[in-house]
Formats: sequence, structure tokens, C-alpha cells
Amino acid sequence: MSLLLAAVRDAGLILCLSAQTQGPCTVAPILVEAEVAPPGTVQRGHFFWRVDGKEVYSGVLLFEGAQPQRLAMVLEPRTPEHVVSLEVRMGKVKARRDLRVGKLICPFVLEFEDFSFSPEGVTLVVANRGPFPSGPGILEWRINGVRSHRHTVDSIPPGGRTSFILPAKATGLLETALVSGFLSGRSKHARPVVVSAWVQFAPNLLYSGSDQFDFVVGYVQQPPYPQWHRGWWNDLDRRPVQRFPEYPPNVHVPPPRR
Repeated sequence: MSLLLAAVRDAGLILCLSAQTQGPCTVAPILVEAEVAPPGTVQRGHFFWRVDGKEVYSGVLLFEGAQPQRLAMVLEPRTPEHVVSLEVRMGKVKARRDLRVGKLICPFVLEFEDFSFSPEGVTLVVANRGPFPSGPGILEWRINGVRSHRHTVDSIPPGGRTSFILPAKATGLLETALVSGFLSGRSKHARPVVVSAWVQFAPNLLYSGSDQFDFVVGYVQQPPYPQWHRGWWNDLDRRPVQRFPEYPPNVHVPPPRR
């Protein structure tokens, strides 16, 4: 299927923008193409790609004679609709075209399947229970509410499952909690260590777009309040001093007694 925005001439500059998609819903990135014809004898210009108003790529256009140039970008949809814009500047001549790419995201259902941890690290397993691939997504690990790692994840096929692993050596706090386990939780100075996995894929009619899974993986001994107040807790985590670390909204841990 091709979505085409008619070519328009601005002071001799012709700019045409189109998007190539397949099927009634989107399961893969969308190819957005443009053709630019220069005004007169202009041989050089600049172009700027934007998605929903945010610039994502820019570059230089070089023309040989009056031959038009083709441009392309790959759009990975995060919502059912995006506005893709291309702006071209050649001297005092400027043209911009917007293309609204509206496609339903193919239905998939992301479900939690398993969670485990050991002194080597933390493992989260999720499955796609829907009839279509999930498309690429984003995974963010948080430890006691503080972001540890963030990276992209591959598409999960229908009926497939995938594992996300956070190694224990990611932070000193996580490594200490996984080694000590829950035995130290009996102490009045023990403090839980919460690992959160935030996963985001493109939303659809069956899936809201993101999930967060929170798990207590162990306890660590909290020092006396004056030391903790001065930032000892964050030194253990090898992070800049932060007086009161942020926790996920559904985890409530009161501050220590004075």
C-alpha cells in the first residue's frame, strides 16, 4: 500500500513525499520516501527529517544538473499515527511537506511468564500471546527506582517468548543484594532491593503499550541513619550521592528512624 502526498512546487523547488506500508496493519518499519527537484541551477541544499515535530535526521543534498534526488527514512511506529515531515532548504528557497501516516498496529499481547534471580543476575521472561509479531521495543531496568540500563529489544514472534537478563555486576547494590539474599531481611536495619523491568512496545487494541514488573530480589544492611543520611547508601551503589533514592510508585519503604 502506498500513501502519497502530491508533489508541490515552491519557487521552482518540487518536493514529493510518500510512505510505503503493507497490509491492513503495521508489523514492520515503514519506509518513507521523497523526491526533490532543484530550482534552476542550484546544486546544493540541506534536508531535515522530523517525526511528530522532532528532528531525527538531517543532511546535505548535491545535485548534478537538474536531476532530482531521492531521499528515504525508516519509521518504526510507536503509536497508531505519526506525522512525518521533510524540510528542504536551497539558498533562499525553502519547502516543507507533512505526511500523516496512520496505520493500526497489528494486535499482539505481551504477558509475564517467569522471573528468577541468582548471584549471577536477574532474568525476566515474557511471551507474545497475540496473532502478530510485537515489533521492536524498549527495555529499561531500574534498581530501587533508579534507572540502570536502557536498550532496544527485538520483535517477539506470535506465540514466542524471550528472556531479558540483568547481570549482577550491573551495580554494587544489586550484586550485594543477590549474594546476601533474604537472610539479612530479619535484621531491623535491612532494606529491600527492588528490581523493576519496564517494557514498552507499540500500543494496539489488545495491548496498552507498556508494562512494569517489580520484584524484591534481596536485602542489604542499612548503616546507622547519620551515615545513610550523608549518602553512604549511594556509595554502595557506586552512584553520585542522592539523599533519598526514588522508589517505584507501588513500593513503599519508610525512612529509617532517627
